[in-house]
Amino acid sequence: MNTDANSNLADIVDRDNRFRVLRRLEEPWGKESDEPARGRRRALVLVDVETTGLDPEHDAIIELALMQVVVESEGDDLVHRIVSWTKPEEWLQDPGREIPERISFLTGITDDAVAGQRIDDDRVLEVLSKADLIIAHNARFDRAFIEQRYLELGPRPWACSMNEIDWLTLEMDGKNLGYLLMQSGRFYQAHHAANDVWSLFKLLTHAPAHFQLLDARTCLDLLLEASDAESYRVEALNAPYGFKDRLKSRGYKWDPKKRVWWTELGYPEYLSERDWFAELGLPSFVATPIDATQRHL
Repeated sequence: MNTDANSNLADIVDRDNRFRVLRRLEEPWGKESDEPARGRRRALVLVDVETTGLDPEHDAIIELALMQVVVESEGDDLVHRIVSWTKPEEWLQDPGREIPERISFLTGITDDAVAGQRIDDDRVLEVLSKADLIIAHNARFDRAFIEQRYLELGPRPWACSMNEIDWLTLEMDGKNLGYLLMQSGRFYQAHHAANDVWSLFKLLTHAPAHFQLLDARTCLDLLLEASDAESYRVEALNAPYGFKDRLKSRGYKWDPKKRVWWTELGYPEYLSERDWFAELGLPSFVATPIDATQRHL
């Protein structure tokens, strides 16, 4: 059956609400532009790493991919026009030790595949150092490994597409990249770094059904808006042990290094939190303003 016939059949099935058709993402490609700037331009870099484990101090990157995107907005406009993007660049890295079997099963990356391979660190540093914002799906994970490998990069602004977009309000439940992509009607091979950054790009440039009748914003617009907003790291210092369950249910996490329960809140939520602490008679919390360079650590 030819491509047109397949497409027509998919359209027929898709019109029946008993079924949902998933369309495979097109192969990655780049778009260059020499248009003169009409507004504020920002250089974004989408990043994904595959690693031998979860600990950046003891585990190693075995695959890295990045993709450059330039966006433009005018004045206070919250809608960003995509000016250009590059095809994802990717590298394998020999970790110098055997890759755990579970990681090979998850990523498809074997010891033979990485033997003698090395990431072009100069190229990675060149791209990341010019980025106005680095984006990853679960930035806390990717940032930790990137900054462990590239100490000279220093603190850079990061955004997390997994946690800085309220996917539920977009009528998309869950936070897994592959699952979110499927809810937008598409699929691609997951746990391969280049595929993941391309999938993230296509997801972020998607206009959710929730917005299609409201305005022209995409998921990327929402992410940039959230990343630009000032927020507060709220630490519940000296909170009694008996309040830990209430704090957890309110979204607080335990920081084992500082040994404190903490959360991140926008300004209106910060004011509400101050009132909540007072109502419960908890010791005053410490609130520190933070921006994109201090998030996802």
